[in-house]
Parts: sequence; structure tokens; C-alpha cells
Amino acid sequence: MGRPDGVAHDGCPIARTSALLRDSWTVLVVRDLGDGLHRFDDLVAHLGISRTVLAGRLAELVAVGAVERVDYREPGSRRRQEYHLTAAGEELGPVLAAMGTWGRRHLPRALPRTGRARRLPSAPRTG
Repeated sequence: MGRPDGVAHDGCPIARTSALLRDSWTVLVVRDLGDGLHRFDDLVAHLGISRTVLAGRLAELVAVGAVERVDYREPGSRRRQEYHLTAAGEELGPVLAAMGTWGRRHLPRALPRTGRARRLPSAPRTG
């Protein structure tokens, strides 16, 4: 039996979307961008994510067209970038909302720790 991210699933849009949203960090980055956090340091602080992981997730989201980088400069500072969902990225909103609804209904607490399962990172509830 092949792996879900293998070539056999390239034609499946669910498999491709799942590959993009492969981990909770990517999902939480999209959630926070949709909630109005746009600056890299704000995302790092809010999520408790490493700068390296966040940079990788943002680069991937930019590469697929779900997020765009927008330059800004505060007086006396160097040019920096903010990250904003594109129209395609905003279309993930109902997907995340459905995940939240399902999670509230079926996963009222964090997943139990076992040899294979990992605890989900804690995050503030939205909506």
C-alpha cells in the first residue's frame, strides 16, 4: 500500500491539499493570517513556533499562491515583509472552520499521548 503523499495520489485534490496542510503548524499559520496577524515576529510570538519552521511554512504557502508577501517599512527601520492570505488562501477559511467545528464536537480535549500519536499544539480557540 502506497504512502498518502506518494505519486499515486498526485491526481487527487484532497491528497494535494492534505500535503500542503500536512501539519498543524501550517494550518495554524493560515488561521492566524486569517485572524489578522501579518508580521513574522507576531506570528512567532503568538504561535510559539521556531523562526525556521515558520519561514519554511510561509515560503511554501507563498509558492502555491495561498499567501503573498507585502513590503512595509516603519520610520527609521529597514524594509520588512508582512504576509497576507490571497483570495486562494482565504478560500481555506471554510475548511478551517469545518475543522474547528469537527474538533469541538469530536475532540473536546487534546489527543492522548501514545507511542505514535503526538499532542496537538495548544492554540487559542477562534470563532
